[in-house]
Amino acid sequence: MDIKEIKKEIKRLRRLKLACRSRSPERIALHRQIKALKEQLKGISIIDKDKEKLIQEIYRLDPLIKKMEMNLSQYSIKELQKHIECIKRKRGLDN
Repeated sequence: MDIKEIKKEIKRLRRLKLACRSRSPERIALHRQIKALKEQLKGISIIDKDKEKLIQEIYRLDPLIKKMEMNLSQYSIKELQKHIECIKRKRGLDN
């Protein structure tokens, strides 16, 4: 499963969980399933070292992105490099 599918499944299970009565065995089971999917989601979102360097560079060049807490790990290395070039170009025009 990829990230989008896991998030959709969590959302679907959450709706079912809210429909169940409090402290019912079904609700508890759904909670455990949601918790397991969230753990799986954390494992998937581990960032490789190349991306981490590029993300840190973007944060250094544009601190607003860091303040907004944008998740840049979802982008490919190519897209991150393109964004760095774009930021540098804008800085060159502004200075």
